[in-house]
Amino acid sequence: MHRSKMSERERALHSRLAQLVSSCEIIRGTLTNRKITCGKSNCRCTKADKHEVVCLVRSKKGHIEQLHVPKDWEKRVRQWVRQYRLIHEGLERLSCIYWEKIRNRQE
Repeated sequence: MHRSKMSERERALHSRLAQLVSSCEIIRGTLTNRKITCGKSNCRCTKADKHEVVCLVRSKKGHIEQLHVPKDWEKRVRQWVRQYRLIHEGLERLSCIYWEKIRNRQE
């Protein structure tokens, strides 16, 4: 469809999505906080005070995958996850517009 035939809302969504996709890193996943033991026999985590870590979790082909996110990467990875969600939400809104066009037999 040519941009001139799009509603203002459609054009705005297309523009925003194009900006997001072309200008940022994105990753699908969820960040979770975990408490773990490190495996060192004399570490405090073997008794009670476990280490807190951040993991990136996703499902892929029905399996759960997870990665430890180093502290110095956490802020960056949070931004990537946020950008992915913004893109996904924008695509959902755009999809709803076209759903209604089909429902209303509107070009």
